[in-house]
Amino acid sequence: MCHLYHNQALNVDHLSNLNPMSLFANWLSEARQSANPYASVVFYWPALHRQVRFDGRVERLSADDSDRDFHSRPMENQLHLIANAQGKAIESREAIEQRFERVCVEMEGVDTLPRPADWGGYRLVPSMIELWQGQDNWRRDRLYFRKRREGEVVDEKLTRTAHGDWVVERLMP
Repeated sequence: MCHLYHNQALNVDHLSNLNPMSLFANWLSEARQSANPYASVVFYWPALHRQVRFDGRVERLSADDSDRDFHSRPMENQLHLIANAQGKAIESREAIEQRFERVCVEMEGVDTLPRPADWGGYRLVPSMIELWQGQDNWRRDRLYFRKRREGEVVDEKLTRTAHGDWVVERLMP
């Protein structure tokens, strides 16, 4: 399960092969209109007692990236995306089906379907990554990777340089 700060949950299936921190959705839905440009993505494996959390800034992907993802999907999926006004109220399930059938008729014979103008991708640009491993007791293991703050002097007893401008710290459980 992925979780955005503004309380909108996204199924991990919406994450893209284009970039593992990319997801695709309707740009006009209420969740996407949030003024909060930050999000978290959490992957949790309860059987393994492991979790990875990414926090960072969300930015919109280019039209080319959105087109590439849209056209990589099966034709029926593309038709559903064209018919779908994601997150909008509709009177019935039957109305959804009728809308889909109408789009199928309109697009019959079209080789390359047009990506809906209000549908595309977002990318999470991480500024923090936390690796969490549970234990049989309360002493969980937590590693916290973050971007080094400008002008920050690192205490080598607590913080290690990881790669580039990233540092890693071990956190108390």
